[in-house]
Amino acid sequence: MDMFVDQDALSTHQWMNLVVNKNFPFMAVDDGVVRSAIKYNSMNSRTLKARMVATVELVEPCLQEEFKGEKFALVFDGVTDGCEHSLAVFAATQKGIRFLTLSSFVEEKSMTADEHIRFLDMVLNQYKLEANNLIAIVCDNMETNKAISRRIDAPMIGCAAHRFNLAVKEYVQDHRALIKKVASLMRKLKSKGTLEGKWMQAQTSTDARAALERTAPNDETIHAISSDNARRFPIVDFLPTPSEHCAIVDLLEDMNILKFSTRRLQEADLTLVTVRDIFDEVAVEFPELEGRLKMDTQIVESCDFEAGVVKIMKGQEHSLTSREKKSVSRLHCPPLESEADECPGRHITSETNSEPRPKRRRTTQEFQNAVTGRAVAREKSRSKYMDLSWIPATSVEVERLFAKMKCMLGYLRKSMSKKTLEVILFLRMNWDLVTNEITTKAVRNAREEDIVDEEECDVIE
Repeated sequence: MDMFVDQDALSTHQWMNLVVNKNFPFMAVDDGVVRSAIKYNSMNSRTLKARMVATVELVEPCLQEEFKGEKFALVFDGVTDGCEHSLAVFAATQKGIRFLTLSSFVEEKSMTADEHIRFLDMVLNQYKLEANNLIAIVCDNMETNKAISRRIDAPMIGCAAHRFNLAVKEYVQDHRALIKKVASLMRKLKSKGTLEGKWMQAQTSTDARAALERTAPNDETIHAISSDNARRFPIVDFLPTPSEHCAIVDLLEDMNILKFSTRRLQEADLTLVTVRDIFDEVAVEFPELEGRLKMDTQIVESCDFEAGVVKIMKGQEHSLTSREKKSVSRLHCPPLESEADECPGRHITSETNSEPRPKRRRTTQEFQNAVTGRAVAREKSRSKYMDLSWIPATSVEVERLFAKMKCMLGYLRKSMSKKTLEVILFLRMNWDLVTNEITTKAVRNAREEDIVDEEECDVIE
């Protein structure tokens, strides 16, 4: 099969795979030893970078085609490293979630809501995403993000994981003294670890004290067993009282529940209705957190929208309030064709057998269509809203991107430019769109003269 594939494009695709998905440094691409050990055709890092940039330019139209006519939600989050603030943006549709871009805000005045809106508007134009198809933004519960939601007139879904972390911090604060005591005990146990090994070794000697002195004659901890009570160590002063021990056991059980909830909120298949189930159960176990986790708490910006989505997903549309109906109006299904067009010759009027019996016996296909038509009619009558299970409940996908970015920027890549970093991240998150056909076109379209070595060369000083 390789005889029908352009070998230069195939080698480019494999080199990109190493750089993008295996954190392969660009300096290794120019290394003669590495080249001789790898079966791909050799190329310098400048050529590879140019072809990667050309690949990004070819993948973007694929994303535009994928987003065409689709309802979407913007998922974004920021991270601050030193004096630089970076913002990553994803777009979630019924087809999945896609990474769009990563941008840096160097100046503090550029971190305002207006600047973020200008940046998001630029992203929408770049990928030809229509603003009237935007159903919500998903982000942390920050005041800047709330201002963005109000100014662009789009509901905001606050990150459930971020909201839960704030609630847990408040809960932990009430038990800070007990946690500090346990932490002090653990530090002492860690510092006495060497003494424990020496003491166990000394138990085999006839003269335990002499054996321990021979093991560590200058160890300060030897004075701990120089007193009359050789079994009493200073660690006893850090042990919890019986009542504190019971409180620690109860706190540990509570922490296990909170740990399970935190892990569940980090999963990719999380929906808003699952978040509500978790929050309701946590509120039962921890009534003091109910104020933080209830549906209409102060931290929630678009409580009517979130409540409406949860009710729709639960099949409780009849209980939607007027404000909730207004907030979820953008979630209506598009107009459907009449049932008569879908099932010609048979008009489904009810679930009963009140229809007159046909003059002739129906064929198997007609009977199957009739049964399917009843199911379709029942499904349509069940909800006039679209499937909402694809709407993200958290922005953890962006946090995972930042974690990957941190691992990617190892000591071999400290001098990487922001443009090269964005190219690698874009290809890594959308690697399923990087086909051999696109790579072949990228090889032809690559422009090495646009690559600046001084900015993008990964050289160890």
